[in-house]
Amino acid sequence: MGQTVPRIPNTLGDITPDWLNQHVFPDHDHAPITDLSYREIGDDRGFLSQTILVETTRPTQTPAPERFVVKIRPQTEESRQAEAVLNGFEREVRFYADVADKTGARLCEIYFADATADRAALVMEDLSAFTGGDQVIGLSHEQVKNVVRAVAPVHAAFWNDPRLDGFHWAPEKDHFTLDSFQAAWPDFESTYGLRIGPEARALGAYLADHIDDLDRLVASRPKSIVHGDLRADNILFGEGAHAGQVIVLDWQLIMRNLPALDIARLYGGSEPIMERNHRHRDVVALWHDELMRHGVTGYSADEAWNDFRLAALHCLSIPVKVHSLFDKTPAKRGAQLRDAMAERFFDCALDVRALDALR
Repeated sequence: MGQTVPRIPNTLGDITPDWLNQHVFPDHDHAPITDLSYREIGDDRGFLSQTILVETTRPTQTPAPERFVVKIRPQTEESRQAEAVLNGFEREVRFYADVADKTGARLCEIYFADATADRAALVMEDLSAFTGGDQVIGLSHEQVKNVVRAVAPVHAAFWNDPRLDGFHWAPEKDHFTLDSFQAAWPDFESTYGLRIGPEARALGAYLADHIDDLDRLVASRPKSIVHGDLRADNILFGEGAHAGQVIVLDWQLIMRNLPALDIARLYGGSEPIMERNHRHRDVVALWHDELMRHGVTGYSADEAWNDFRLAALHCLSIPVKVHSLFDKTPAKRGAQLRDAMAERFFDCALDVRALDALR
């Protein structure tokens, strides 16, 4: 084996056969890795990490995987600062260490996970046999329902669970802080006002004046583990031998909050308006049924519907905050994402009469 290398890589150049042999696959029953090749994947979708698909060479056959995915800290200074503020890697590392195996959900297999103040890495199962979603294109209604079935066991496993109090690494508020809505709303309205229409403009203006009321209501509702960024770009769908399987990725924004936020984030942000066809109750009823099936009690269908509408209001902070942060970013796909989120989230909130839940 080569020289001693740091336990956690910091750049692409740190992902070497020596690092993999010493820290990721140190089992002496496995033939050592002698060579590797890699390529970046998902570079137009991830902001809080750099993701690399690695293929390795070994002199003999071994049960260790030959292909896997490595996530390390992002390389641009802007993205590194954002990840540091959000503490994304520690949140994801702790999710897989403390939460994943208690949910019963099909999640990505992890071979290595560690994070410090300045370095972080996850080595993950290669899921290239699965098809990734695309938030710009959107998800079909059936795909959305399949994702609901996949995430409901996570919600159910920690529903109002006292163990949540010990997960200090997962914040209670999400990264789209509501307290920025009022300040960011005027510029958002000037850009998107014509596209979202007068009803949506009135809704946004009302919410800007009553954002604290919404914050208090959301905080009073049931809590569980919440993905926090449940959208098409973070979802894989199985085909062929994996048909029917759905895997939710990227748990860097995990939090302890109202579980309905995930459902509103998914349906409101990733299912195109024309595809929805006013089938929001279909999605919420399925989510409620799945919660009951996985052991949640004392939570009525009416409560689930009311929580979904509160969550739909809360999700309006997403396009408003994203616009305030990235409206000058020239990337084509980034602009398409901002447009899709603005139009879809406001349409969803109006369609479900979300404001009634606040009033």
